[in-house]
Amino acid sequence: PSPPPTPNLRTMKPALRKRARHLAAIVFRAGKATRTDPLIAKEQRFCLDQFDDHGPGRYLRDAVTRACRPGQDGRVNQKAVAAVAKQFLEVGDSIGLGYRVFILSRLAHAGGLQQQGFWQRAAEAMAPTVPTMPGDLVGLLVNAFSAANATSPELLRAVSERILAEADLSAVPVSSLTLLLHSARQAHGVDKQLVERMEEHLPKRLSEMNSHDAALFLSSLGAHKQDLGPENPHDVKMEELRAGLHGGNSMQDLPAPALAQMAQAFARLGCRDAELLRGLRSLVLAKLARFPPRSLAMVANAYARLGKLDQQMLLAFGDHATAGLQRLAEDPVALSRASTEIDGYDHIAVTQLLNAHAKAKVFHVGFFSAAVDWLSAWPNLTACSPQSLANALHAFAKFSPEFRAAGGSHWDRLLSLFAFVAPEVARRASKFTVQNLVNVLAAFSHLGHIDSHMMSEALRCLLVRRSAWNTQDVANLASALARLGHFDAQAFQALAQEAASDRLARAFRLDERVSLLNALAHFARQSPTYAELESTASEACIIQAGNSASGTAPESPVVLAFESSAHYLTPQQLSKANSFEVALLLNAYTKVHLSMQPVTHAVAELEARCSKDASKLDLVVVSLTLGALARLGCLPPPHLERALLGPASSGLKDGLDLVRTVGMLNALVRLDASHPKAALRRWFSVLLDRLSEVLKNTQPDFNQRHRPGSNRTVWSSHTLPTALDAVCMLS
Repeated sequence: PSPPPTPNLRTMKPALRKRARHLAAIVFRAGKATRTDPLIAKEQRFCLDQFDDHGPGRYLRDAVTRACRPGQDGRVNQKAVAAVAKQFLEVGDSIGLGYRVFILSRLAHAGGLQQQGFWQRAAEAMAPTVPTMPGDLVGLLVNAFSAANATSPELLRAVSERILAEADLSAVPVSSLTLLLHSARQAHGVDKQLVERMEEHLPKRLSEMNSHDAALFLSSLGAHKQDLGPENPHDVKMEELRAGLHGGNSMQDLPAPALAQMAQAFARLGCRDAELLRGLRSLVLAKLARFPPRSLAMVANAYARLGKLDQQMLLAFGDHATAGLQRLAEDPVALSRASTEIDGYDHIAVTQLLNAHAKAKVFHVGFFSAAVDWLSAWPNLTACSPQSLANALHAFAKFSPEFRAAGGSHWDRLLSLFAFVAPEVARRASKFTVQNLVNVLAAFSHLGHIDSHMMSEALRCLLVRRSAWNTQDVANLASALARLGHFDAQAFQALAQEAASDRLARAFRLDERVSLLNALAHFARQSPTYAELESTASEACIIQAGNSASGTAPESPVVLAFESSAHYLTPQQLSKANSFEVALLLNAYTKVHLSMQPVTHAVAELEARCSKDASKLDLVVVSLTLGALARLGCLPPPHLERALLGPASSGLKDGLDLVRTVGMLNALVRLDASHPKAALRRWFSVLLDRLSEVLKNTQPDFNQRHRPGSNRTVWSSHTLPTALDAVCMLS
């Protein structure tokens, strides 16, 4: 269509002339769009600016989006939000209705705008538009005002009249009804007849709801984290819901996908109502044979998130999934369709079920074995999204001890799967998120499997995106690389620099910080500068309160990371850690020859714990503490010394593997050299007996890497010289 005739532009003021030309162009473009876009044709009656790529509606929407975006400190600039809110009121109805509702929703949810004067003026402007407003916008509008804690009787009255005017609520989108009901429960002024009508109508449309809609609906009925009191206003509706799950016809007839969405809704709300969850569990198990794989995975994940996934329920799910995967393996045609059918065992269904087992810490050997075979098929592997692949590898790695204990070929097949997956991870490394890529490397590290090409590609992609690292990424990546013995200098220097940066230094959780420092300490011992660190460090340190002297080690990124972390490792923080974390922290600082406040605090914390209960130290803590004390050249305080001697006389020598035996023996020899009459000498007989047992049936093998999962004790180029040195010093 041609543009409509325009007024005489010569006689118009410049501003009006510009506006007239602009509107003429809008009419022309909108006319073209309606021939191909039915949505634009439907909404065109509100305002043609709604669909103009460069109109004021789009401009203001983008301005509001920018203003509501958090800054570097994680906070939204309220002055900027107030400024765009003022522009919104000035523009008025010159922008499309859809834009206006979107902007109000963004200001309420992302911007956190709470100015009641603004919301009152906005309500006055929006109320006249409600009678002609599409149903999907009505719910969004009411929800925006509810989120801003703004109540407008005039607007609520208009909304009530608009919805009640519908002869059949089925014509109103279910998402709008759930938003409206949720908002009506938090506001006053909504017609009670409308609320009752929605409460009667929505249970019939549960199958149409996604998990967000179902969560809003259930929360409107009173499904919250807290236990419901006897005087709760929604108790009657909740009782109806419980009764429906326990035998009412309304719930018994729901299809499996609707039950799955309901379970997801409970998980979103954190609702742990025991009676509700038991009723839903019974319904799911009764209809298990009719559950599509994705719905089954949704229920498993929902119950796992709530901590209500019992072993019996998960084993039933595992049996059902195992049978389904085995049928796919026997039918090549079905196998080729599995990655495209929504109701088949695609990557989402399989990996979510694996993830649920990992969360619940339940190992179903049949299902995991079938899942290994499923992922070993090339069509299934290539169909996996990066997130699904990361979740699957994480679940497999978490149960690596169970795979080894299962016997047969389970462990070998798992190792073969990781070798099969590695090239695909390398090929798609740039498509993984930082978290997913770190999780993949962590999974490979737990199995001890190294693929050089995958490692180089993964590290390359991670280093490019280091500005997106968070504290969990830094700690997990450092631990994975140290566990694999892949001490890439560029990667560890980047990790150390990020750990000491202003962006992350303060944000680490204690367990993340300890894990990171332990990995950095392992890297420091392997790096070429370690000898320099060792030669410049003091040979001994006297542990006493207030000792903050440090060695003269060069200011490397690793040392800076340790120094930065020292400010946050206060006695109050260490008191919240477990004994293993305290010992690991002490061990890490002494490995890089730094005698700083955390060393003093860690020894004092262990001494305080041992003075109350000497049995708190297990063999791992004893080993770490002895190694740290040997590097310091100091005897432990009296209570800690008695606790360190405890495992020597408690028959725990079977827990001494080769590496720990050699490490403890080496530490005790060094301590004995400077303190020959120490009570810790009692450990020598235990360690030498254990070493004798190992020597009877092992041979050194320097050419072959120790294979994870093997029970055979293997000497390495590190343990053999260390053990020989310790024995020679004793002789």
